[in-house]
Amino acid sequence: MLTKLTENYISEVAEIERLCFGSDAWSKESILSSLEKPYCTFEVLIVDSEVVGYYSYYNIAGEAYINNVAVHPKHQNKGYGTKLINSLIEKAKKEASAITLEVRASNIIAQKLYEKAGFEKVGIRPKFYNNTEDGVIYWYKTEG
Repeated sequence: MLTKLTENYISEVAEIERLCFGSDAWSKESILSSLEKPYCTFEVLIVDSEVVGYYSYYNIAGEAYINNVAVHPKHQNKGYGTKLINSLIEKAKKEASAITLEVRASNIIAQKLYEKAGFEKVGIRPKFYNNTEDGVIYWYKTEG
């Protein structure tokens, strides 16, 4: 079940952030502050009463910018990442003309997931991550 992030799930989302993104993880405070932004969509995927993953995006000027998509490591390779991406696309299509994100150049698994969902690689942001690793730019056009 996908549902809107509420304060009840902040600790679980923060733990997934920590496990998936290490020192780049959003803090509980950052996650909580995103709930206050009217342009932020943040949903969690619940399976058997447990948060297994989530996605977050900002809708700014009619474009959806993906902040994070993550699945708890113990639940990876079960199709949850695909479910999250597909749900994000369906939701964003209703409010945005395109969806964009950057992904680490070293994160081949995420790149394949986005490409499988229909995202197109359009460029590179040199040293985007911590001024050391390039970010691969992806776009998904939701309109014509």
